[in-house]
Formats: sequence, C-alpha cells, structure tokens
Amino acid sequence: SCRDTSAMMHNVSTGECVRYFEGPGAPIVSVALDSEARRVVVGCRGGGVRAFDMDSGERALDRHLPGCVTDGYVFLPDHLATWNSQGIDLWAVADGSKLASLTDRSRKMLAVAPFAGGQRLASGAADKLVDVWDIETASCIATLAGHTASVHGVDADEFCVLSASSDRVVRMWDVRSGVCVATYGDHAMPARCCRFDPDRVVVGCDDSYVRVFDRRMYAGSRPVGTQCLEAHNAPVVCLAFDDRRLVSGGSDLFVWNFAV
Repeated sequence: SCRDTSAMMHNVSTGECVRYFEGPGAPIVSVALDSEARRVVVGCRGGGVRAFDMDSGERALDRHLPGCVTDGYVFLPDHLATWNSQGIDLWAVADGSKLASLTDRSRKMLAVAPFAGGQRLASGAADKLVDVWDIETASCIATLAGHTASVHGVDADEFCVLSASSDRVVRMWDVRSGVCVATYGDHAMPARCCRFDPDRVVVGCDDSYVRVFDRRMYAGSRPVGTQCLEAHNAPVVCLAFDDRRLVSGGSDLFVWNFAV
C-alpha cells in the first residue's frame, strides 16, 4: 500500500512495474491480492474500494463506504472490515452498506486480521487487549489479556492468534483456551507487526530489524530466533511471506529470499 492514490504491481525478480492501478482518489491504506479470482483489491482512507483484474488491469469493482475514514481494511469474501481510532466497522461488499460496528467508540484499534475461513477477526488495541470477533453475530467471543502496552500487530490462523506489542513482546495465543502458549523476543524496541505460518514466526520492530523464529526450535521453553534481517533504515510496519519470499516494509521496501 502507499500514501498516494495509486498502486503498482512489480516483478520481484527484475523490480519492473508490470501493472498500474488507479485508486479511488485518496491515499491508499490497504492492498490485497485475491489469487483465486486473479484480482487486486485496493482501499483508500476515505472509504473508496476498487478491485482490478490482475491480468488485464480492468476495474472489476468500485464501491464507496459512506462516512468511512479508515486506517486499514480486511478484505473478506462477502464483507469488508475497516478500523480506525474509533473502532471496527463491518460493510457489505455488494452495495457498500454498513452492517455493524463491532466495537464501541472509546477503543482505539491499531490492527485487525482475519482468521482462516474468514468468519472471525482478531484485533489489537491501544488498551493492551487482543479480541476475537464473530462476524456473523458481530460480537466479541474472546478477550486475550497479558500485554502491558498497546498491541500494534496481529495475525491469525484457525486456532491461534499472534500479537505484537509496544511492551516488546510477541505472544502466541490459543483462542480455544485463551492461554498464551509461547512468547517470541524480548525485543530491544517495540514490536510493530507480526506474521506466522505452521513453521515460522516473523516479527518487525521499531529498531528496523526483521526477526524470524522457527516454531519447532526451543532453548528450554523459549523459541529460538533463527534469522535477524538488517537492511531497513526505519521501523518495520508491515510483513508478508510465503515459502519462497518475505516482503517487509516501512519507509522502504525489501524482498528477501525465504526458502524453508
């Protein structure tokens, strides 16, 4: 994503821009790839959402969410979730109508991520809490307490939530029991973002480092950091990875070879 009004797709091998997507006319805060539908979805701060065909670049969807001012989006099969300093809102993709507000307006949300299957959301907030939300009922079904400072990053799979906090600790939670089952770090500075898969946990911090942990390796009861990636010149605020590559971003963007 970017703070101007357009998005670009690059060939990561050559660095060449292979496709340009014109956004809805306000700063873009979220970009997602729908690989099955071959679409790129972009969302802007003022509530404009557009989807484009990944191959032709043609616009496939154009929606405006009335009254929406957002810091980020989660793109779900039939819904959009947006969040900002006043909470989380849920919207219908079909017509752009607001379906529900998941939080009261006193909570400052800092991060939201979908669970596998797209039926639940995990959120991190300035009040130090991690919450789990059921989309169908628009209700909070679990609250995970343990951080001692704001939670800036979350990620989720079917049963677990990973949370990154200004307390410099990254926690893995089992949402079925509500128990913290592992911690990653003590990082030198606040942990800003986090992602995980069955094998790895990746953390981006304010000290500009990206740290990679192997979920299968422990020293006593503590997970072992297997890599520390140094190249950024500012805090790392976003991450994405698959079996081959890791992408990390802040004021700059790096693509790393990331073989298992």
